[in-house]
Parts: sequence; structure tokens; C-alpha cells
Amino acid sequence: MNDQINYLVGASKESVRNIYETMLSANVEFVSMANPEEVREKKLDCIMALIGMDGDFKGSIGVVVSNSMAKEWVTLMLGLDDASESDISDVVGEMANMVAGGMKNTLESKIPNFNITCPTVIRGQFNFPKTPTQRVEILKFKATEEFYTVIVSMMK
Repeated sequence: MNDQINYLVGASKESVRNIYETMLSANVEFVSMANPEEVREKKLDCIMALIGMDGDFKGSIGVVVSNSMAKEWVTLMLGLDDASESDISDVVGEMANMVAGGMKNTLESKIPNFNITCPTVIRGQFNFPKTPTQRVEILKFKATEEFYTVIVSMMK
């Protein structure tokens, strides 16, 4: 299981970097691993988009981003300066979809049975409960401000 988590963490970093370089023509850097308490303590009013994973690896992959960062993504991806709530939700969901799709592509040889779902977009304060049956990995990135990718693995 640890190898699979390590593969997912590496694939998340690669996927975010590729999206920023090719789709957004912008710079991004991986900052550090974070934990749910660190993110929760920031009281970040955020948007989170989660993609379900099934197959050889069960859980979810997602992005957690502030409203201001989400609006920046709308400007970079759609060229809109005045984003509607719908535009913001769509772009954050699409970013999660691109991250998960990039990860799936990277991991095809290591985790061949890797299926993903459509994104679910949630707004509010970050509050990802940790249960005994899951492991949560949070990767902190920095573009103009911080945002996170989240990997939740369901333990057997």
C-alpha cells in the first residue's frame, strides 16, 4: 500500500506541474506535505473538488483552493475576469479532473486497474475527517498563493 501512496504522491506533483506549464502557462512549485489539521487551522474558506478512485486503489483525489485562487484559475483557463459561481465550480472541478487524469496516465503501468469518477465540488471551510479506514495525504503547492491536492486512500 505504501508504494501505491508514493506513486500517487509523485504522480500528483507531476500532474499539477504539467497542467501549470502546458495549460496555464504559469509557474507552480511543490512546497511540502501538509496535514488536515494544518489546513483546517487556516480557516480557509475554500472550494474542494474530489474525484473518486476505484479499482486496485480505492479512495479519492482532489484539489482544495481558496476562492481567490479559484477565480485566478477561471481567468487563466477561460479568460474571464468576472467569474460567476458556476464558472468557479466548473473550473475547480475541471482542475481536479485534469489532476486525476494526469495521475491516471502517469500510473497506468504501475496501477493498471485505476478508474476515476466525475468531480464533486464542495464549498466551505476545509474539514476533512480522518477515520481509521483511510489515510489522507495533502500536498501543498504555491502559484500566486497556496493550494492543495488531496489523496485519500481507503485502507483495507
